[in-house]
Amino acid sequence: RRHLEQALRVRPTCIEAVLSLCDIDMAEERHDDALRRLRAYAHADTMNGDFVHAKLAEVLISLGKYQQALEHYRMALDVNPCSDAATHGLRRLQRLLERAQRSAA
Repeated sequence: RRHLEQALRVRPTCIEAVLSLCDIDMAEERHDDALRRLRAYAHADTMNGDFVHAKLAEVLISLGKYQQALEHYRMALDVNPCSDAATHGLRRLQRLLERAQRSAA
């Protein structure tokens, strides 16, 4: 964590460090930190918008915020219609929603 945070101080737009820190935050169940980091990055850098929105959607899914996750997957696909992360994530979300609907029935 320390080295990644140092890398961001040197190069605040380093997407690899941002995504890696978010993975660490998620593993440590620090979802709010992951969301805050990703949202801040999304405002600072538009070049990697599809990656950032797809990662935001992952975090939101882990919090059970499926509708917000769906919106971020759509934003990722708007930025890059060929985004593998968004396409795969969207499929995963659709399966989760289908399971939730079956369980509710």
